[in-house]
Amino acid sequence: DTAIKNTAINFAERFGSYSVAANFSNFEELKPFSTPTVVQWLDQYKTQLLAKQGIDFVGITTKVVSTKIISSSEAVASVLISTQQSETYKTEQKTTYKDMLVKLVWQNSKWLVDGAYWQ
Repeated sequence: DTAIKNTAINFAERFGSYSVAANFSNFEELKPFSTPTVVQWLDQYKTQLLAKQGIDFVGITTKVVSTKIISSSEAVASVLISTQQSETYKTEQKTTYKDMLVKLVWQNSKWLVDGAYWQ
């Protein structure tokens, strides 16, 4: 259970924390923890984010507040992650709370993220 939670927490915090200055490099950091399907999706999502961020956007920092394993077996697991996000713009900052459902699979002797869904 610890490995499942740690993988989900690591993914959620890195996935939800990005900045224009870092050119969304967090998505590259996630790839070793992700299945090939998620790696492909991360590349597409990064392109979407780059296209839609306004000139005032600076970045988002995400911290995990709590975790709950919804289900787990030897091969698959689902974890509900509650997060706090701080969005920074040139003129303001706002804090929001979001949940993320992280789905994991056991591959190559480790847990990999096979899906992540903001709730």
